Amino acid sequence: MRILLVAAGSHGDVHPFLSLGQEFQRRGHEALVFTSANFEGAIRDAGLAPVPVGSVEHYEAVVRHPDAFHPRKGFKVIARAALEWTPELYRRLDEHVVDGQTVVVGSTLALAARLLAEKRDIPFATVHLSPSIIRSAIRPPVMGDPALPDWLPPAVVRGIWYLVDRWLIDPIVCPELNRIRAGLDLAPVERVFDEWIHRSALVVGMFPPWFAPPQTDWPRQVWLAGFTFFDGAGSAPLDQTVEAFLDDGPPPVVFTSGTAVARERRFFDASVEACRLSGRRGLLLTRYPEQVPDELPPGVRHFAYAPFSRVFRRAAAVVHHGGIGTAAQALRAGVPQIVRPLAFDQFDNAEHLKRLGVARVLSPNRYRAQTVAGALDEVTSSVEMAEACATGAIRLRGADAAAEAVTLIERTVSSITSSR
Repeated sequence: MRILLVAAGSHGDVHPFLSLGQEFQRRGHEALVFTSANFEGAIRDAGLAPVPVGSVEHYEAVVRHPDAFHPRKGFKVIARAALEWTPELYRRLDEHVVDGQTVVVGSTLALAARLLAEKRDIPFATVHLSPSIIRSAIRPPVMGDPALPDWLPPAVVRGIWYLVDRWLIDPIVCPELNRIRAGLDLAPVERVFDEWIHRSALVVGMFPPWFAPPQTDWPRQVWLAGFTFFDGAGSAPLDQTVEAFLDDGPPPVVFTSGTAVARERRFFDASVEACRLSGRRGLLLTRYPEQVPDELPPGVRHFAYAPFSRVFRRAAAVVHHGGIGTAAQALRAGVPQIVRPLAFDQFDNAEHLKRLGVARVLSPNRYRAQTVAGALDEVTSSVEMAEACATGAIRLRGADAAAEAVTLIERTVSSITSSR
């Protein structure tokens, strides 16, 4: 089969699709990865074939937008970016279709993948990386601070979802999406993040059920495969400067605000000061050095990148934004976490980590040096959290979610083709 893998987003959104692509290739399929040109090198390094869409400059413009990770305004920025590249992505996908031999696997915001599958009647699997995109009126995902009260009746929650779609989401997404659909002779859609975003023969959740237990009102075609852990580490040794820093003292605290966040100077200022107040070593990870203070105290270093799978296991704690990939890597490493969510799925991921007993959650307003220093003392000295972290690491030992996901997709495609 020819597998068209479509990933929209940051490194954390693209990496799981590289893991899937490698597994498809191991099974003899042809895997092509459609995503921003920003990731072309990473795709080639993974041994896969990239089909770049959009420019590196466009990607940088989105992540540097002042509202990109705003808890309310961020959705408009990201949704419009996804819609902007949809026509080009559709054309590129359509060029690579081989009749009767093509399967499309798309991420949450891979809108063009859904359009292609619908227009060309091609087998399609949706891949959601985090549970918050799958709505439930029984256990609503946490979409911000404050969260919906647990005591709200499901009927009320469904009414809230309706109002959110009608007044907030659809006015941003539907006009342009339906204009594109009209050009393809497809009927207009509404409430795209209610049912349409899951409209495929198979919906794969790339997280385990113990992290986010399935709800009875989830779509019936949802199957949970588990976490993937691709981070580009491969078999290459860790960068010598990072290795030397890790060897030069006690385990540091690793701080990251996400690979696509470019305007988080406050986070790193507070993180550096928290290290100074608590006497801890700190490892700051960001590709955007302008976020980091010009002068760092002894024992605190900045690196543009280091594979999480290599450094987290040597950390005293991980302080991060709540991205699902970062959370999964910290869980597998068995280290305590402090989560400071900003937007999107991060609040819900943080809630799941808190429920598991492996993380302390701080709101952006509470992320101040003294509070962070105190939280670090708390999470690194807690026996209960250490036990919970050890349990999470054991659960993820030997996990192979990419293989599970690809098997689910192969079985679904086989069922579809045999019934035609």
